[in-house]
Amino acid sequence: MVEANQPAIFAYNLNTTIKYYSTQDSSMPNQSKSSTNLYIKLSWKRWSESTQRNKTDEPDGYVIYKSYDGIRYEKLTIVGSRQNTYYDTIGIKPGNRVWYAIASKYGGIEGPKVFLGSVEPLPMIVITDVSPSDGATDVSLSPTFSWKIAGVEKYEGKIKYLYDIWIYDLTVNSGVFHYPLLDVQYFTGDSSVVTINMSSYSWKDLPDGKLQPGKPYEWAPELIAVMWNDDENNSLSLSVNCDYNFKISPVVIEPEKYYLFVTGSE
Repeated sequence: MVEANQPAIFAYNLNTTIKYYSTQDSSMPNQSKSSTNLYIKLSWKRWSESTQRNKTDEPDGYVIYKSYDGIRYEKLTIVGSRQNTYYDTIGIKPGNRVWYAIASKYGGIEGPKVFLGSVEPLPMIVITDVSPSDGATDVSLSPTFSWKIAGVEKYEGKIKYLYDIWIYDLTVNSGVFHYPLLDVQYFTGDSSVVTINMSSYSWKDLPDGKLQPGKPYEWAPELIAVMWNDDENNSLSLSVNCDYNFKISPVVIEPEKYYLFVTGSE
């Protein structure tokens, strides 16, 4: 019997700047033969890492099953006994839940199916109502940055919003950037409306917590993502609009836009 991880299923919707993100792994010969920015990762415990090593013989592989309704399961693939992950890219759509099960294989005989869980991939998110807007002038030396994360309204109450922000000093040859110094990797919130008051945080290379007057800066959310930790279905679903610093995405995703502004005198 296979033992599932918790969570065992991860759905990724990545806003990649290239057309596709490859899920191929040369160490896993039975991967889905496709590339996409929307995929599902399955995870389970190897026999050698599970409590089954004291109860059963080591299997020679695993049979993975998939269902689109939670009732009728079809065989998806067979993988080797050394694998403990599988990437599925077939027939996956945002908002459409899929279910997975797995069984140990001993030659032509299968062990009992074990339910791994189910997951509903999230739609891609966007940001609106950005402030300071691109081209803004006479911006405060201690501004408030705000935006709204849209596209996942039907999931309100289930999801968490993940975000971060960087500011770039555009002075020639400056190369200076500022970001809030946090005790955690990024901000997490329950509201789709994000507000970051500069005066509420300490910032990298801004000892007095203020920008300089009459200077051009660019800013952008360096992380914009939504996470649904669905404990009931043993899954986690992520929609990542951008992640410039590998905080949750397996690939770098640059911000879609940087916002230029010029500070005022105070």
